[in-house]
Amino acid sequence: MHPELRLHPRVPVEIPAEIVFPSGDSADITLLSLSLGGLTTEGDGRAFDLFEDTKPRFPIEVDMHFGLEDHPIRCHCRLIHTQRLKQNRYGFGFKLLSLDLNDQQYIREKVEEYELTRL
Repeated sequence: MHPELRLHPRVPVEIPAEIVFPSGDSADITLLSLSLGGLTTEGDGRAFDLFEDTKPRFPIEVDMHFGLEDHPIRCHCRLIHTQRLKQNRYGFGFKLLSLDLNDQQYIREKVEEYELTRL
């Protein structure tokens, strides 16, 4: 296995999440990887359409809510990229802009636990 060279190592996950747009609209997505620097997610056409409706205002920023084990996480993110995966599935990459200090510590601990299991 290759060593993780990113500034913020990622942990693969599969967690339901919700994104909330400045308009108040929301969409359900699935969180696929998690780090202190960003998130990779997957969503359906509704999520993609909401991002498209937000254009041409860039950067596109959203709030995201998800649970990590029994710990609720709320963060503010910037959309970095989108990718069509198949007909009605899209990949979304986000940069974390703000995260509560307790949530940062909790995610840091989970990433470190994951890194230890990979050795």
